[in-house]
Amino acid sequence: MELRSGVRLDNKLTDQQIRKGYEIWLRYYDHEIADLRVRPFLNSTVFGEWLRLARRALFLSSATMAKRMQISQAAYCKLETHEKLGKISIAKLQLAAEALGCELVYAMRPKSKILFSELVWKQIYHEAKGHAQIFVSHEGRKPLALSGIAKFKMRQNEVRKRLGWCRLPKR
Repeated sequence: MELRSGVRLDNKLTDQQIRKGYEIWLRYYDHEIADLRVRPFLNSTVFGEWLRLARRALFLSSATMAKRMQISQAAYCKLETHEKLGKISIAKLQLAAEALGCELVYAMRPKSKILFSELVWKQIYHEAKGHAQIFVSHEGRKPLALSGIAKFKMRQNEVRKRLGWCRLPKR
């Protein structure tokens, strides 16, 4: 497809242009604290079995843990099993952490193990990438055009609705 000026609209942006567009757009992303908090958990591979892992690392028996928690040893072993199966409550995990002399750290991360901003960028990039303004821009300015269109698209309620995002607050 061509514009009247002869510029093709099916031009592909390079990976470098897309990355630079993301870096420019990131300056306007309002949730950088979420990225900072999730970063340590992106490469974590240990899921479940934290109780058993910590208990053994601290040389504690299940009987000692049961005594500290004022429950039976069988009940404590059931807690470890429930944690492994993903069936333990946060409240019970908190009690067990206290008995270990530890603190519970709770986190969520995107399943794709990327930053929240990168996940949002992937969604908004698909909304912005075909905009004509990007392709009529000089090669060196395409990342700036891409980030500007992405910012614009993020503020459109119809795009937000299509992506399942909340509406922008009225100012």
